[in-house]
Parts: sequence; structure tokens; C-alpha cells
Amino acid sequence: MKMTYGREKRLLLGLLAFVAPLPLPFNELLGWPTLALYLAAVGLFLHRARRDEERWLPLWASNLAAVAYLPVFLLDLQAGMSGVVVRPVLRLGLFAVAVKLFSLRSERDKWHALFGVFFLFLASVATSVHLTVTIYVVVFLGLALLVLARFALLHLLAGFGWREGRPLRVPLGRFVAAVTVATAVLAVPLFAALPRVSTPFVRGPIGGGGRGGGSVTGYSDQVNLDSIGRLRENREVALRLEFAGEPPGELRLKGGTYERFRSGRWLPSPYVRRGASRSERTLTLGSGTVVGQARVFRMPLAAASLPLPVETLRVSPIDRHANLDRGGGVHLPRRIEDPLEYTVELAAAPASAAVDPEVGSDAATLDLTGVTPEMIDLAATVAGTAPLGEKARRLERYLIDNYEYTLDLVGRPGDEAIQRFLFDDRRGHCEYFASALVLLLRSQGVHARLVTGFLGGERNALGLHVVRQSNAHAWVEAWIPGEGWRTLDPTPPSGRPDAAGGVGALRAFANLYD
Repeated sequence: MKMTYGREKRLLLGLLAFVAPLPLPFNELLGWPTLALYLAAVGLFLHRARRDEERWLPLWASNLAAVAYLPVFLLDLQAGMSGVVVRPVLRLGLFAVAVKLFSLRSERDKWHALFGVFFLFLASVATSVHLTVTIYVVVFLGLALLVLARFALLHLLAGFGWREGRPLRVPLGRFVAAVTVATAVLAVPLFAALPRVSTPFVRGPIGGGGRGGGSVTGYSDQVNLDSIGRLRENREVALRLEFAGEPPGELRLKGGTYERFRSGRWLPSPYVRRGASRSERTLTLGSGTVVGQARVFRMPLAAASLPLPVETLRVSPIDRHANLDRGGGVHLPRRIEDPLEYTVELAAAPASAAVDPEVGSDAATLDLTGVTPEMIDLAATVAGTAPLGEKARRLERYLIDNYEYTLDLVGRPGDEAIQRFLFDDRRGHCEYFASALVLLLRSQGVHARLVTGFLGGERNALGLHVVRQSNAHAWVEAWIPGEGWRTLDPTPPSGRPDAAGGVGALRAFANLYD
């Protein structure tokens, strides 16, 4: 069959479109059936291009397809508002590229399709954090360079009147190979050394009404199974604390609390009251003897929650419109863009302001969504027939002793993520450990919730305790009759932020500079 320039361009473009979204199902931002449907459409396009068929969708048919897909996208987007919004956007991108491939009536259409393909490529790379994605990047880069160079050559030849047949041989292979290898040599070490960035490429609002609203940068009120794991390399300062007297033996600061687990994402506990005194601007979280005090300097965070030491009895001054959630987390009415200073009065032991499930109905902390029969069997085997307090201790110790801490699973949340963590991967980071313990506890009738905040810190030369974004952590609160809400931390000690690394010369210099 005679090779025309248009046919060659369509084949190259179709091949690039076929490769672009391949990593997305591994990042769990796209289902395999969706990808299979897209690849089938691209395969049909390649078949038609190989046969050099010239019948393509007219403009009115493309517009009609777009109008028909609009309600599907709106429903998809509405469903994504309670989960990951990027999924409907990616599905829209796949649909747009597929339709455009069947509408290549001019050179401009080919470039439009190429831009859509590069969008899918960027989405695949931006949602991948594992080092193996560099293989995909190298392959795609080499193919993209070949396509672009070939497009430029064919455009140049067409300008001189060449329209079909075998064009002049140009040594593009060596050029593409050399550029690809050079780029990989430079990019792969950088990707390995800097796998995450503290600021995303695109900043945008999340949530609304002030709760959880704001940028996705850094510690936030939005919690899925990788939001905290991504912060482990972020050395930006989140808080500084100045204690009057001896600090607590373990510096643990509670931020938000979460009760319902939906589609790999934890939903915040609802507000129960606005507890600040209008006259003194003081919020009381518990009763007891004050044994210490601390001044907290909170840097701007992408969260409305107010991190407080778990021993906090009272905090002041505080916005009169501050809210207390059902798990005892304190929330400002809006994000604060400037540094904030407040004082906390501390008890000798944790003082939770969470709702007592024995006093009021608190079905959310026994919600079994996400609990599988395998989890129930595992929890029953590990916990045995002991009292609830001992069951909780056994389950916590089981996760600490039998599972491995790793950040390799960052970016792989999903509906079955906890099931895979417990029975297949057997490794993960703090959100996996905490989420698993919550579900295992609930399967045994123990009220439990997930808590996020910060653990540990570094003391600088001025005596201030510096808490960084990398100190972000997730743990569990479980209700034990006769004891109240108890803090459980199933993450192995090697994976807890206050145990990550020693002081070292660089860290000492950073603390001195701070």
C-alpha cells in the first residue's frame, strides 16, 4: 500500500495516543475498563489509518458527541466532588482525544489531537511517584521526538511539492536516540533525588465554606491514602512551640478527625459546637489540672484545623467563630494566610474533647464501610476473646510487628487499597496503617476514628520546638470503656516522623538558621 504523508502522520499520532495514558490505571486514577474502551477506540483509528480511509467525522458530528457527553461529564464531576475530582477530568480528556482522532480533516486537527495526547502524558507523569515511571517517560519521550521530527520533515517536504511515496531518508534515529538518552541521564537522577515537590504544578481550591478550603499544598484537611505520605520530604516549617517548663514526653499535635471512609478518602467529622467564650476568646477542651503551658506559632497551612498538643485543656486567644468537631478537633472558620500565635494550657495526660459514644449515638465511629469479610476474620483471629482494651492493643501490635513501612505506595489509593495493604502488599505508610486499624477495630465493635496532625519536632538553639510539614502523621483514637478515647499508633517506630533520621550536620545547620 502506498504510504502517503497524511497516512504516516495519522499512524504516528495514533501510536502516541495509544501509549500516553498507560500508567493511569496503575496510579488508580483511571479504571482498567475505561482504559480498555479508550485503547479499543485508538486501535480502530489505527486500523482505519493503516487502510488510509479518508472518511472522518464532520464537525457537526464531533459537536454532537461533545453535547451528548456533557451530562455524563457533569454527573461524573458531581460524583468526584466527594472523591478525586481529577478522575472525571481525565476521562473527559480521553473522550476528547478519541473523538479528535476520528476528526482529522486538516493539519490543524492533527496538532489539536497532539496537544490532547500531551495532556494525557502530563497527567500520567504528574500522578506517578514510583521510580519505574521513568521507563515510561523515556519510551514516550523517544516516540514523541520521533513524531515531532517526522511531522516537521513531512511538512517541509510537502512545502516543496512532495506529497506521497517514500520521502528522502533523514538520520532521525540517531538524533532521537541521542536526545532521549541525554534527557534520561539528566532526568532520572533528579526524579530519584526529588520524587516530590512541596508545591503542586496547579494550585486550586478544595472543599468549600472555609472548611478544608484552600490549596492542596502541604498539610491540609483533605485526607486520602497518600496526602500525608507525600509530605514526608517537605521540610517547610509548620509550627513552632515554646514551652514554659518541660515539654510533654511525646510531642503529638492533633489536627482534624475523620470518621467515614469513602472511596479511599476519609470524610471530616462533623462540627458539634462552637465553643469559644465571646468575652475571653478561650476555647475549653477538657477539665483537669494545668501542669504546663506553651506558646504556639502556627505558620500558614492549607488547612482550617488548628493543631494542638493532645494534652491541651484550653486554647486562647482564638476566633470566636471557631468550631469543635465530633472527634475533638478544633477548626478555624477559614484558612489563615498569615502566621498565627496562640497559647495552650496543658494537662499531664491527653485530654480529648471528643463526643462520648456511651452518652450520645455515634454510629459513624462504628461505620463498617470498607470492612471486608477477610478483615473481620483477621481481626477476630488477632484480637481473640479479650476485653476491648486488650483487643485494641493486640491489633495495634499486630500491625506494628507484621507490616513494613514504606513510601513506595504513595499515589496508589483506591477502593480496595486497605484490603491490598493487609493481605497482599503488607507495606505502606502511616495512612494505610491508621486506616487499617480503624477498620479492624470497628469489625470488633470498638468505636474508632482516624486522626491527623503532627508527631515529633526538633529543638533549635533558641529552645523552640520546630515542627515541619514532614512531621505530619496519622494515627487512631479508639473508645475503651472505663478509659475513654485512647490514642493508638499502629505505624512501626521506624516510620514515625519523630524517628526519621538523626540530627546530622545539615539538620543542625538548618535548625541554627531557623
